[in-house]
Amino acid sequence: FVCIRNMAVLCILLIVLATNAYSSNDDDRWIVVVGSSRFWANYRHTANSLAVCDMAKRMGVPSSHLISMIAEPCACSPRNPYRGQIYFDGRLERNIAAGGGVDQSSYGRERANPQTLKDVLLGKRAGLDSGPNSSIVLYLTGHGGDEFLKFHDSDEISAYEIAEVLREMRRLRRYRQLLLIIDTCQAASLFRYLDHDSGILGIASSVLGENAYATPPDPDVGIALADRFTYYFIQF
Repeated sequence: FVCIRNMAVLCILLIVLATNAYSSNDDDRWIVVVGSSRFWANYRHTANSLAVCDMAKRMGVPSSHLISMIAEPCACSPRNPYRGQIYFDGRLERNIAAGGGVDQSSYGRERANPQTLKDVLLGKRAGLDSGPNSSIVLYLTGHGGDEFLKFHDSDEISAYEIAEVLREMRRLRRYRQLLLIIDTCQAASLFRYLDHDSGILGIASSVLGENAYATPPDPDVGIALADRFTYYFIQF
């Protein structure tokens, strides 16, 4: 396990994982995207998740290999001035909810929860049919703290639980390499119990005691559209 916080290195790694690392078997790359926050105030977490899904599709990942868990259908909110649409930047040029909104996600709304995430990663629920030669990107965004990620403001998954489920994935030979990207406050604290020889590369938006910051609020939507870490690696 290696943890990286340098943005330039992150961008290079994403390009490598999207091209060379998968060149031998394009059918064995998988993306799991989790946006764990509810409520309109957390629009940016839904947008972060949908932007990663959109990027994966543009990089050639088939929809059948993209598993999304998005807790909040912000596109449908009565507070959304662009009903049915989600935007990731202030230019409002690309509706990232088109054809892939939260209601079309693999596990949306209440089904986006810690137990569902564990079950999907371990093959107990449909979606992630990975094996010993698979390359997996696991992206998590939401509200985090010291060794936890919140779901729906009422539940959470701990750093220890994340380490345990990834350890079990390795025992079951469900991946060859796994890139874990976390965009939350104190994100790197979720890496604390990961094994160092596990084939996992971890990238965090913040360290212990550090916040993850949103982009400035959009004047039309009236709220931040993205978190800065995800915004800049998507823009790259």
